[in-house]
Amino acid sequence: MKHVLSILLACLCLTACHKTSTPRGILSNDLSYSLICPDSIPTDEVYSWWSESAKQSWIEYGNEPMEDRWFTLPEPLGFRGADFQRFYIHYDTVYKVSDSIYHIDGRTRCKDEICTISGSLIVDSVVPYNDTLFSVDITESGTLYAHYTLQANHNDKHIADVEGKAYFYYLVHNDSIFYDALDLVADGYCNNQYTGKWIYLDTHDTLTCNWGDFRIPESDRLDGGCGCFVPDKAFYDNGWKTYIDWLDHGWVADPEHAYYDSIYQSETGGNLLIRNERFKLN
Repeated sequence: MKHVLSILLACLCLTACHKTSTPRGILSNDLSYSLICPDSIPTDEVYSWWSESAKQSWIEYGNEPMEDRWFTLPEPLGFRGADFQRFYIHYDTVYKVSDSIYHIDGRTRCKDEICTISGSLIVDSVVPYNDTLFSVDITESGTLYAHYTLQANHNDKHIADVEGKAYFYYLVHNDSIFYDALDLVADGYCNNQYTGKWIYLDTHDTLTCNWGDFRIPESDRLDGGCGCFVPDKAFYDNGWKTYIDWLDHGWVADPEHAYYDSIYQSETGGNLLIRNERFKLN
């Protein structure tokens, strides 16, 4: 019995060591736009990995087959505060500083407060999966864990710090790193999940500030959707009404985005575009 326990403990120790590894093969790549902030994903690769039932589900939802084209990703969904006020974030630039550090520049909006953000995302660990892979073409899949620190500026004044943790699901195919979209058509699918705090410097008020692709982490009270993210009616007045209109009208431009884009341009001369070209604001 002691011999068996010794073996089990040894296996657990090996597993624990494996889960805190940072494989150089992953981190030596520039992950700026392949994983951390992808504009789109190559569907001729990803779609070919899907099962036939997943492909059929995609088409039944009214989408075109995805071979030989790119699927552009929508901007992240987010909330700030205990009342789940809608939070927008847009990445202008992401670039690699070192194997474990990436610099981020972007913009955020919550209500009428529009900020520029700048800071760093630091990779903590890379955890490859040990389970059976979906396809022999995929040589590895796993999760990249990181933490981030951002400075928020409003009207050229540093008003808040944003800090927290993030994780990213990835795939490796032909020695290239891909954003993991294998389960894109599955209920509950998400990727690039950020959980953190928005900390005002003057008042020291600290607000939960979370965002992510397709779903928002720790948003159970807000998210009542099954097949996709759908905000609960109790929070419609907190910035989510236009999102519902956006869903109801086949993913067209969000009018609230357009309204605040005009504010941003008048204040800074900038252009707050959303990530998917289908939603591009003029």
